[in-house]
Amino acid sequence: MSDWHDDELERMQQALRPLRYEPRRAELEARLEPRVPACVTPWRRYAIAAGVLLTVAAATAAYLYQQSPGWAIASTDGEVRLNWGSRLTRVLRTGEQLETASGQVQLRVGNIGDLTIGKNSLIRLMSASPNQQLVSLEHGEIRASILAPPRLFQVVTPSAKAVDLGCAYTLKVDHDGNGHLEVTMGWVSFEDRGRQSFIPVGAACRTRKGLGPGTPYYLDAGPGLIRALEQVDFAAQPAERLAARKTLLPLARRRDILTLWHLLTRGTEEERAMTVDRLIVLAPLPPGVTRDALLKLEPAALQQLWDGMNLGPGAWWKLWGFTPPPAPVVRR
Repeated sequence: MSDWHDDELERMQQALRPLRYEPRRAELEARLEPRVPACVTPWRRYAIAAGVLLTVAAATAAYLYQQSPGWAIASTDGEVRLNWGSRLTRVLRTGEQLETASGQVQLRVGNIGDLTIGKNSLIRLMSASPNQQLVSLEHGEIRASILAPPRLFQVVTPSAKAVDLGCAYTLKVDHDGNGHLEVTMGWVSFEDRGRQSFIPVGAACRTRKGLGPGTPYYLDAGPGLIRALEQVDFAAQPAERLAARKTLLPLARRRDILTLWHLLTRGTEEERAMTVDRLIVLAPLPPGVTRDALLKLEPAALQQLWDGMNLGPGAWWKLWGFTPPPAPVVRR
């Protein structure tokens, strides 16, 4: 009886063995893996991941680019070279350059004015903050129209810096770094290493690389005076500069006191004495200002002489707490 039961139990176990539980770990792990198409090989997976990272990085860079300060590009005409970001956003950002060939560009300088870049010009935006708008002009021509507190807007060139005193002007720079500035409204200060030239509306000033700004003169001055002034400012030999000053002084009109005031601090003691004597002939000195004080370049005397020159509307400077200082001594 016992043997029969054992045999029967064995036959039942054999019949049920195919139905017993077998752990299928490998199959379960395969089911839990992400379903990736067979065509996507491992290196393609890495490429997809890299593409996602690049997309995120590009989006982040674009956002940061949009947030960086700059000047709006109002219009372009002709051939203009811009980077892809400026072309896309129509904004020139800090640190970027703009180059024109046959075309020109108009930029919005924040909310204080406009800057037109002429043909064959190269500029670089250096700062576009609420406290300073600064651009460099390597070569070419710009036309600025600015209404802002003095010194907020400045243009750096290879030979001098044009500092806006609330004005409109044209500035040209050749490929040697020499410049020429003409003021059509307000005033501009042309500066380099402590030397300053104050240029009013209707006047101009030249600058030379390595020497800085020359002496301002009115555009309606005599051609002889203008030619002589270039020699006074930029001739290499002292004898040439002295001879040019001797030619210039008799040609000066009362209106040319602007030029003579700047020449007081530019040159030798002999040249200064010649200039003071011509000033006295053209117009009486203001009360309290003496010849001796001017020869000694006393700051108070130079300031009084400036104030007595009646150069036109300039009192608005004082609304901003700005008074033009005496021009420093020339570097020779």
